[in-house]
Amino acid sequence: MKFLLGRGHQKWIWPVVVATVMTGCKPAPTIKETLTLCFKDSDGASMFIEELRSIAADRNMKFIDDSADGQRRLAATGGLGTERDDGSPFIQIIVKNSADMGLWAVNYSAPGYQVRIFFLGKAADPEAQMFADYATKRLAKIWSNQHSTKDGYIPIDFNACK
Repeated sequence: MKFLLGRGHQKWIWPVVVATVMTGCKPAPTIKETLTLCFKDSDGASMFIEELRSIAADRNMKFIDDSADGQRRLAATGGLGTERDDGSPFIQIIVKNSADMGLWAVNYSAPGYQVRIFFLGKAADPEAQMFADYATKRLAKIWSNQHSTKDGYIPIDFNACK
């Protein structure tokens, strides 16, 4: 597992990880959009988590915070890098409906107080795009320093939070 999650494979492994986390063995959803957000500190990360909890409640979706278990699993396999050495919390959260449409927020391999949000849904599902637009607008009310890409590509500018 450490090999698969190593630095050289980050660009192609994310869609596989996202699909596995979101659906288990069901057909994988498509990554509709990727959003990167920056926080100033742990309080900002806590606000982000609460905002995702609120979005899930407003849309009658499941909110699954797997941060503690995710960090423990990565540490056990040697896959946890030095990105959390600055005291920033590890984040791994899923917000989804019964059709596995929703988002996955994670900061594995993201430096400092940066988090990536993968919006997921079936390829031709307008509801997935509407949810991505809704969540992005909600998050933009708090964090204006968003960096968005389409089709699941991770933004290359990892210094965006500096």
